[in-house]
Amino acid sequence: ADLKVRGQPVAMVPHQEGLFVAGSEDDDALAQMAGLALDLGQQPLGLSAQTFILTVGGWQPWQPAPERPCAPSLTAALLPEQARAYDRQKALIEAQAEVDGVEQEVAPFVVLRDDERQLVTATVWVEGTEPLLARASRIAFATREGAEGDQLKAIALPWDEAAALPGVCLTRTDATPERWRASGFPPFAALDASR
Repeated sequence: ADLKVRGQPVAMVPHQEGLFVAGSEDDDALAQMAGLALDLGQQPLGLSAQTFILTVGGWQPWQPAPERPCAPSLTAALLPEQARAYDRQKALIEAQAEVDGVEQEVAPFVVLRDDERQLVTATVWVEGTEPLLARASRIAFATREGAEGDQLKAIALPWDEAAALPGVCLTRTDATPERWRASGFPPFAALDASR
C-alpha cells in the first residue's frame, strides 16, 4: 500500500520467482507487466498472470475495462496458464475414457499468431469425429486429404461464426475449463464461403 503507483496497487505472480506490482491507472506499466508475464508464463515454474487489486477488503481478482489500452496485453498474458489447464484436462479426460473403455476425441487448445501477428486461440475439429472442443477464439475445421488420408486441410473461423454454420451442433458440458461437445460437421463449401 505504500508503493508510489498511479491508482491502486495491482499485482501478479506469473512465475515462482517473480512478483510484479503496478498502478491500476498506469496503462504503460500494466502492459509492460503483461509482456513480461507472457514470457515468464511459458517457462518452467510458470504460475499465473491473473491480476489482483489491493482494496480495503484485501486483494481481489481484477481486470481492466476492455477498452483500456492495457487490456489486450493482460488477456494475452493469461494464455500460457489457460493452455496448461486445457492440456491437463485433456490428459485426464482421455485417461478416464480409456478406463471406461470408450472412445472420446478431445480437441487441443492451441495458441497461434494470426496474419497480423496477434495471439489467437484455436481448437481443432477433424471431420468424422465428435470431439470435446476447448472454448477458444476460433474453431479450425479439418478434413483429411492425401492418398492415405494422412494430410489435413483446415479452415479456422471465429467461434461464434463457426457455431452458426449449417450442420454444426455444439453443446456445453459441465467441464472446467470450458468444453463443448461437437456433432455434425459443416460442408466445406460453407466453410469456404465463410472465409
